[in-house]
Amino acid sequence: MEGERSETSVEVDPIPTQGTQLAGGDFVTDSVHVTLSLTEEGISWRNLVDTSEVTLPWTDVITCHRGQVSPKTPTEITGDLDNNKGFTLHYIDKQANRVWRHKHKTFLSSESNFEDILSTVQEKSKKDRPSRLLVLINPVGGRGKGEAHYRRVVAPLFRLAKIDTEVIVSQSPSHPEELGNTFDFSKVTGVVVAGGDGTLQKLLHTLLPRIQKEAGIQLGTTDADLKALPFPVGIIPTGTGNGIAKGLCGNDDIETAALNIITGCRTFKNIASISQGGKHLGFSGVIFGHGFWSDLMDAYFEERRLGWFRFPFGMLIAFLRTRREFNVRIDYLPYDPPTDGGDVDNSNAETEPVWKTIEGCYTGIMCFPALVRQQKNTPKCVFDVNAEAMTLLMDKQCGRLTFFSWLYKMTQLHRDAYSYDFVTTVQVTSLRLRTIPKEGATERERRLERTMNLDGELLEVESGDLDINIRLHRNLLEMFGAGTIAEE
Repeated sequence: MEGERSETSVEVDPIPTQGTQLAGGDFVTDSVHVTLSLTEEGISWRNLVDTSEVTLPWTDVITCHRGQVSPKTPTEITGDLDNNKGFTLHYIDKQANRVWRHKHKTFLSSESNFEDILSTVQEKSKKDRPSRLLVLINPVGGRGKGEAHYRRVVAPLFRLAKIDTEVIVSQSPSHPEELGNTFDFSKVTGVVVAGGDGTLQKLLHTLLPRIQKEAGIQLGTTDADLKALPFPVGIIPTGTGNGIAKGLCGNDDIETAALNIITGCRTFKNIASISQGGKHLGFSGVIFGHGFWSDLMDAYFEERRLGWFRFPFGMLIAFLRTRREFNVRIDYLPYDPPTDGGDVDNSNAETEPVWKTIEGCYTGIMCFPALVRQQKNTPKCVFDVNAEAMTLLMDKQCGRLTFFSWLYKMTQLHRDAYSYDFVTTVQVTSLRLRTIPKEGATERERRLERTMNLDGELLEVESGDLDINIRLHRNLLEMFGAGTIAEE
């Protein structure tokens, strides 16, 4: 709330204070006399007593208005202050662990003519901001509080930022797919999903093919270059699996995600397409999984009657069971990273890329349409969501405690997760995965060998054995969020 932090403790991105002043004046805030200055780069105010200064780039400014706000609801304007005596500035406070918070500060003055300040702030702060959003809410995601979280946290911030919204609450599991097929997206400048990875995956499952069909592009062919979505997509992490939000914002904090959307900051994101025999099967924006990773989702769906509790219960059952082994052959194009840190340039390559093969018995296979980057001075890793290659992980049988230790480090994005002996990690640009049927397999085992996990949604091939192609499509989505790229 207002007054809890001094100006010197506000952590913001520094901006130059030089430059032509657009507007400004002397004000009082928190009983302190300050000089306010607006330039092309941003807004700043300097304490006239100790000369400390707070600077904000325009991307960190939400809005300003005459009058004060409610002490209990900072997004609501009140009439407690004569509108001619002052105005309130709303901005983003960037805290530790990439958490963003909405803050506000009221500036008082004996002068009533500060219309130039208000108009300048409103003009500069909305430069990259979306004007109208389609918001799709999954009301049953996570613990069933998705709609309540949106109404309480996100909607007031969107109203404050003067973003118009068309809100649709999903009425059935297939509703996101229906919207992808039928909604008139020309009415909006962006789409926001309040849910988890699965909700976004369902929307893209029909929306991306619709865009390709309208562009005359045939899905399922291994060499087709797909058309990117013509508008940005955002996600409010109110679901069970929130991997996309973590990749875009660095965490799964709801307010942080909303503020990322308000600023208009965007990151291009890769998508992987999955096909078999020339037929398009689906897309993956977070994870393709087979073996343990699809068996785990199968256990979740078997216990659907338990509601949210099926997730810890399903994890417990999967942990206690002996992990199913399967034989697989994987042909892949290895990624050869450039030595200068830039993108790979194969334009002058004299030879065709050489495919490599891995065959063996595994318990799980994962593929991310991103590269895992290690960060300096920290044991953490981040996902480079618009990298030029994918990360392929294959795990073999091991002890339960060792496996549990690995799972924990994976969820914590710890760099040690990629150094276990039973895990093979390969960076690839394309791959073909074929399961080799086992003699004497039960009907359940045969079904699971035909099943894959696409961003938390199960997909079973209709007939035959699993023999799929996974291809990376770079920058297919433009998404609201700053992205998480490892420090150089």
